[in-house]
Amino acid sequence: MPSRPPSWAGRSIPSTSFLLIFCVKAIAAEFHTQPSAVMGAVFLTQAFRPVGAVLFGMLADRYGRRPVLMANILCFSAIELACALLPR
Repeated sequence: MPSRPPSWAGRSIPSTSFLLIFCVKAIAAEFHTQPSAVMGAVFLTQAFRPVGAVLFGMLADRYGRRPVLMANILCFSAIELACALLPR
């Protein structure tokens, strides 16, 4: 029987974004922006996480988990690549 991850593992992963609060000033300085803009980005990320969960959950129920997960990873990768190619 495979071993299961510890019970705290599922709860600790989403809370890592909480640690960004301690780095807001450094992130804002690196990107030459205001700390409020960084906090706005963190807020939007956290606010839309449940929206994505519901949306992709409904799609997974309809089309299956594998195709939806593959589409999600492809979309995420394309967006990350576009961000990487933005001029500084």
